[in-house]
Amino acid sequence: MILEGIVKRFQRVGTGGATALRLTELGNQAVDKVLPDYAQLAKARRIFCASTGAGTAIAPVTAMPTTAATWALFNGEEPGGKSYSVILAGCYSVSGTLGLGLALLGTVALSATTGTKPTAYASSVTTNLTGSKVGSQGFLAQGVTMVGTPAWAVLASRDQVSAVSVGSGLVAEVKGILSVPPQFVGAFTVLAPVGTTALFGVSVVFAEVELDLE
Repeated sequence: MILEGIVKRFQRVGTGGATALRLTELGNQAVDKVLPDYAQLAKARRIFCASTGAGTAIAPVTAMPTTAATWALFNGEEPGGKSYSVILAGCYSVSGTLGLGLALLGTVALSATTGTKPTAYASSVTTNLTGSKVGSQGFLAQGVTMVGTPAWAVLASRDQVSAVSVGSGLVAEVKGILSVPPQFVGAFTVLAPVGTTALFGVSVVFAEVELDLE
């Protein structure tokens, strides 16, 4: 099979028509570095944020978790539906005096949720981030016990000083490494000393994508 291309500057082209592959002046196939990251997902209205919102924040855990998800992003799609590809995950201090040290952990359950399905945490919010009212079946639940014991990844960490530091936290560029299939949960928790009644909220930015899961 022979593929032909043309050396040219980038330009907008119509949809549905035929066009030659664009090459660089060195004869290499041009790969899109013009649009910002996730621009095509935003165009398709596929980017959402699930946040704990104005609800009651939660104390951090002080030991590595196993099956307990302090916060769980539940994918409410039916089997065969869209997966949730996590783009960003963050945690933020809401009140109290933080202890020394701070890490944001994340993982995905090894099996689909069975029995009673999780429900959205009070005052949590899930909305589209592309100026659209298109909704999602995803939401944040609290205190979910996962099926199986997955490995927890350290998404971000730092040497947090002991202080009152409302708004202080961590942001991790997950870039799709965590993928939550339909009826599964993606789990997130803050690992830190309790300090003096330190409480945290979380937010998760994810894209809804159709994946041919093997």
